[in-house]
Formats: sequence, structure tokens, C-alpha cells
Amino acid sequence: MEKKIYFYTDPLNDEFSGIKRTPPAIDHTYKYERKNLFYRIGTFFVYRIVMKLVAKVYSKLKFRVQFVNGELLKKYNGESIFVFGNHTNVPHDAYAINALSFTKNISFLVSPENVAVPGTRLFMSMVGSIPVPNKLSGMRNFTKCIENICKNPGRKGRIIVVYPEAHIWPYYTKIRPFTDQSFQYPIQFGSKVFAMTTTYQPRKNSDKVNVTVYVDGPFVADTTLGNKAARKKLRDEVYKKMVERSKNSTVEVNEFVFREEKVDD
Repeated sequence: MEKKIYFYTDPLNDEFSGIKRTPPAIDHTYKYERKNLFYRIGTFFVYRIVMKLVAKVYSKLKFRVQFVNGELLKKYNGESIFVFGNHTNVPHDAYAINALSFTKNISFLVSPENVAVPGTRLFMSMVGSIPVPNKLSGMRNFTKCIENICKNPGRKGRIIVVYPEAHIWPYYTKIRPFTDQSFQYPIQFGSKVFAMTTTYQPRKNSDKVNVTVYVDGPFVADTTLGNKAARKKLRDEVYKKMVERSKNSTVEVNEFVFREEKVDD
């Protein structure tokens, strides 16, 4: 695998996925939930039969994925839980959790760019994508969607996956700083939180890499604190554990170099 060098100036906002799309407006008109029978049948086929199987096969063949503590998620049948992960690989970031938790339904909080390709919005919805609004008017329906998932987990439970780093840095082996904004939802709806840290290891006699995914938790909000303090504490606990696990990466596929922005005289 050819090593690339990426220069960054802003660890919070720089994006290196190579995908450039004009995001659609995600406002009050965006339909998060559909109850149509044909949609449900289509979702079952596309997601439960195709997506889950593809995820399991791809993860095994491409990265020889190994999970550490993956059994933790299996204990929470009948609950909706939040899983926070580092954002370093497409499509691994979508496939790994599906390969790990084969029987649970998975939803992903994604940026509006993920539903920007014409004709794919319905498909993205079927595989669990929930775009975060980029218009204030969309927040009510978005929050209601999250609430319904948390209150109606089903027999096997539901997982809501969040990549708080927000932007993809391919094969990055450290944990970038991220805000506590998305930790509001597990606090608001009383859900448990888990960390899912992807790490990379060299593959013997090959230029490809193997992946080990660590699952840790549950982390629970401190209800003795105010909302803002509880959110920060929960974020800090998850971040600390992810940083600890990230040290298990033993190969650097790409190099990321900080470069200060040039200031004009």
C-alpha cells in the first residue's frame, strides 16, 4: 500500500476522504421516518439480507477484522445504545459495526454529503443513514427520529453510531479532538454509550494491513451534574479510552503533517 502524506491545518475540520459533493438542504422537509409497507420490505432485503452479509464478508476478506470485547454489545438486547468511533476508513466505518453486531439494526448519524448523490437518498435511508440537519428547521424532526429509535429498540435492540471526529482521515492512527455536541443525545434519552476504536496492524508478508476494533463501555452520564458538565464528562471519558486503545496501532499507512496556514502580510 502506497504511503501518502496529508498536510492539515485544522484537526477539527479538515477532510481527506477525496469526496466532494454539494450537500443538500436537510431541513423540516426531510423525511426521516417512513412507515410504508413496501419501504419496510425493501429495507429488510437491502439492509438485513444484503448489507449485513456484505459487511461481514468484506470486513473479513479486506481487513481480517478482529474484535476485542465485541461481546459487550450483545448484552444489551432490547435497548438502544450509542457507539462512538474514530473515522478513518470508508467503507470499513460502515461495515465493521454491522459485521460485529449482526442481529441488531444499526443507524448512523451522517453529514448531509452522504445523501447528496441523486437517486440514492432512499437507499441510504434503508441502510441506516440519518443525516444531521444543516438547517435549523430540520432539528425538530431529527431529534424526534433519535427519540423514536431510543424508545422503540425492538427485541434485539438498536445501535446508533456516531463518528464525532466528523471528517475522514484515511488510516489515521491517533484520535483527533472532537466536541461534546453529539453526546447530548444519549444524555437526553438515557442511553448507554460505548467507544469503538479502530486500530491498524501490519500483515505478514504483505503491504496490506489488518484491523483490530476495540469496544469499551458502557459509559453512563453523571446525573448529579448539570447537562453541560455531564456532556463534557461523558465525552472526556470516551475520548480518553479511545486514545488509550489507539496506541495499539502498530503500522502507519499514511503520514499526517501539521502545517500552519500562511498569513498574508
